[in-house]
Amino acid sequence: MRFARRLTACPLPMALAAILLCQGSGCEKSGTSKLVPVSGKVLHGDQPLTRGSLSFRLQDEAAGSSSPEPYGTIEADGTYKMYTSQKLGAPVGKYYVLVVCTEEMDPQKSSATPKSLIDLKYAELDSRLISIEVVEQAAPGQYDIVLKK
Repeated sequence: MRFARRLTACPLPMALAAILLCQGSGCEKSGTSKLVPVSGKVLHGDQPLTRGSLSFRLQDEAAGSSSPEPYGTIEADGTYKMYTSQKLGAPVGKYYVLVVCTEEMDPQKSSATPKSLIDLKYAELDSRLISIEVVEQAAPGQYDIVLKK
């Protein structure tokens, strides 16, 4: 009883023990691996996509089951940057890319499903239409994505 009180009265040793335990058990592999910058442009045909979002899904499904998924927002000029767990970048690896682009929601019809501005197949993981390999030293334009109209 006396030992339990001492631990709760001093949370710092417990926090340090948890960190050491986590490092020894491979917590780094489950989502805090090194992130590299990933940015590019999304085109629909030959025009920039002016809105939407992307997510990367690891091609190695076994490795991806506990890893956070990189995600990004497409800006008005078609550019995007990927984030993982709210940190800029994505872990090195091979990914399938999912793209979603819908019209703006009508505030008067908040329960309506917005119309997709691109083919829905780009948002389906099973289609596996777009692949990207995230590398530490990416060439210019390596992460650009072109969607067919």
